[in-house]
Amino acid sequence: MATAQVDTVLVRSLVLLETLAGMEQPVTLPALAERLDAPVSRTYRMLRALQHEGFVDHVGRQGYRLGARALGLGALLGPWPELRALARPVLVRLAGRTSLSARLHVRSGHDRVLLLAAVPPHDQDPSWRTRIGERSPLPRGCSGRAILAHLSAAEVAVVLRARPGGDGRALRSELRRIRGDGFALSHADNHAGRRGISVPLRSGSAVTGALSLSGAQDAVDDDGLRALAGTVLAAAEEIAGPLSAMLGPEGARRRHALDVVPPERPGP
Repeated sequence: MATAQVDTVLVRSLVLLETLAGMEQPVTLPALAERLDAPVSRTYRMLRALQHEGFVDHVGRQGYRLGARALGLGALLGPWPELRALARPVLVRLAGRTSLSARLHVRSGHDRVLLLAAVPPHDQDPSWRTRIGERSPLPRGCSGRAILAHLSAAEVAVVLRARPGGDGRALRSELRRIRGDGFALSHADNHAGRRGISVPLRSGSAVTGALSLSGAQDAVDDDGLRALAGTVLAAAEEIAGPLSAMLGPEGARRRHALDVVPPERPGP
């Protein structure tokens, strides 16, 4: 098989795993193929190959779910121990000061992904569970729009072209306002009955993610969120630079190995 074909198969397999992880599991073969916008036959071949290597489990007529090897890979990829050590104390302190839930999102292509969260005990409502790894399109929600508003015009255009429906004029106007204010607000965009505020995590020209606060609509209003903008921005400044060094394209920060290194054998 030509190198280009191999590369395409590898990328499709990774996209399949990402898509499967974002669906309620087990997932039937037709449902997964539809979400991928791919032929059922090709989706089946990729699933069989991933199943053979332990990345996917087949659970009979119910369909497919992530296998133990995929879950292990997720544990190795993140959140990295050094990233957790950097960001979690900031989130916990922010949640403690404001009595709101603090969240760290990172950009992933056209989406934002929830990486870490600190949720006060009184805000742990089962009707809107915090799901680490939760993914949402950048144009939706304050965390995504806080990131989108600070990307280059070319990047914004690419994201909006991929957005179904609408000409994007209203969203572009909102993005200009967010850039001017330095923060984005949301009202039940991703979770019913929730309000939130979010600021971008920036280091130079790099935008790696967003830091957010959210609470129940009856616990906080827009004026209260706006009054917290400076607090969120100060917390974001604590982690934006180191996070960019870890995640940014120019990052040279070393990562610690997670494998247990076997002890050296004594010499002869």
